[in-house]
Amino acid sequence: MKIRCDRATLNESLNIVSKAVSKHTSLPILNCILLQATREHGFRLVTNDLEIGIETKPIVAEIIEPGELALDARIFSDIVRNLPDGSVYIESMSNYIVSIKSGETEFEILGDQSDNFPSLPDVMTKTGLKVSSSKLKKMIRKTVFSVSLDESRPFLTGELFRVNNGTLTVASTDNHRVSVNYTSVGNNDLNESIIVPRKTLGEIVKILDNDEESVAHIYFLERYIIFETNKAKVLSRVIEGKFIDIDLVLKTECTIIVTVVTRELLDCVERAVLISRNKE
Repeated sequence: MKIRCDRATLNESLNIVSKAVSKHTSLPILNCILLQATREHGFRLVTNDLEIGIETKPIVAEIIEPGELALDARIFSDIVRNLPDGSVYIESMSNYIVSIKSGETEFEILGDQSDNFPSLPDVMTKTGLKVSSSKLKKMIRKTVFSVSLDESRPFLTGELFRVNNGTLTVASTDNHRVSVNYTSVGNNDLNESIIVPRKTLGEIVKILDNDEESVAHIYFLERYIIFETNKAKVLSRVIEGKFIDIDLVLKTECTIIVTVVTRELLDCVERAVLISRNKE
């Protein structure tokens, strides 16, 4: 493999995929970043810790010679981060030795074969839905705070992602409070319901754009969910189990309805919390 690309662009992509590098594993290949360079799909970076997998969209690069290899994520990221601005030239040589050059700076590090690297599934044949990236980010942020931290009930340690009748529902609960958010997605044929781990949601929020015109795609698989943005494709295992019946919980007869100014209510709560904290 021989490629040339911009250092800043490569470093930005490394910051995205590094979130799915395994930190504690008995499989050395999971400590690596897979570099893929093909004429058909361009230059991409892939990481996978078997819970979360991330693949970047094609990185602008000159592909001199196609190929793929795996590099230690920490070493490769540290090298790229400290290279001078400008073009980076990466070349794989014999015995998995990889040369990384930029300006007058050159590194040679030991790579690994890519055969054993766990690949991400193809979603081209899967039916998914589209939602505004900024809207999805807001939905997650408005509900993730009430995800349970109690590992004895794992089905509550994530958020429910349910789509039916053209509506996407995102919900969470820690048994003391329930947070729910809805949005129309316009796909009336899709009927799915899965639980997405809190860790995955934290990483998705970092990748999603704030641009109102940017669109995210969500694909539901048997044991996985895939989020695809204009920057990367993120695959995550889902949590097994049955979530609480959100519709039943929210189905209450209200006898008293109070309308208040949001800012004034928040101010009152913040004042009351001051005394509550002092009693702890």
